[in-house]
Amino acid sequence: MPGDIKVDVNKETIDAATSALAAVYQEVIKDENSAVYNASDKKVQFFCYNDNDFTHIVSARKPVAAPGYVALLNKGALGWGPTIQVRVDDKEDQTYDIKRQSFYIWTGEGFREVDKKDIEAKENANA
Repeated sequence: MPGDIKVDVNKETIDAATSALAAVYQEVIKDENSAVYNASDKKVQFFCYNDNDFTHIVSARKPVAAPGYVALLNKGALGWGPTIQVRVDDKEDQTYDIKRQSFYIWTGEGFREVDKKDIEAKENANA
């Protein structure tokens, strides 16, 4: 698996992502989901898999995000464990382990984690 590719993201994109992700902060924290802001120029479908059983990968959710929008990533009702296995557009060569209760930017080349403290501060400022 490629894992977390360290992609560069400019400040403008980080600011836009932080604002968009703040809107789903409470839901991500409460339900142990993760969220991703699509900073690419294409609509993306994120295939989420429950990877808690080492012999079976079970499809959970398949959220879609248009450019500039957020998708919630989760394992479904029966998922557990610290990560969610995500395939971008269901391509096996684009499989990533995403930490639960985390926030990411998808650039089209990989995921970049956004500091949860920045999301929380923005969410509190909007409240």
